[in-house]
Amino acid sequence: MTVLLKGVHVRMTDTLRAYVEKHLVRPLLHFYRDPAAELEIHLVDNNGPKGGLDKECRATVRMPGSRTIHVTEASDDLYQAVCFARDRLERLEKRAISRRREPEEVPEAVEELPPLPSVPEIPRRRKKGTGS
Repeated sequence: MTVLLKGVHVRMTDTLRAYVEKHLVRPLLHFYRDPAAELEIHLVDNNGPKGGLDKECRATVRMPGSRTIHVTEASDDLYQAVCFARDRLERLEKRAISRRREPEEVPEAVEELPPLPSVPEIPRRRKKGTGS
């Protein structure tokens, strides 16, 4: 799997790279062993030193023959955003795998049900102001 890691308004330290490798890339290698798979990770600090829920981890997984999966997670801590993104990607991939493995259920032929007994119709009230 090809991994592209980019920092937007974030200094990419060796510690941060190692954390992303350990907590985001390695767990996803379980699902994407194909060398054609691509994981693109953007670590973003939207507000800079102002603070708040502005640190984002945007992860995009591209796999030939399947849909592209894109996840954006925001938090006040970049490390926490990376973990949240990993959790969502794992959940989405597990669901996609289960969909591929389980064929759609085709309903069996339903037995012919006996006809319902006839019910006398109840007269409806006329709406006011219709003129009829």
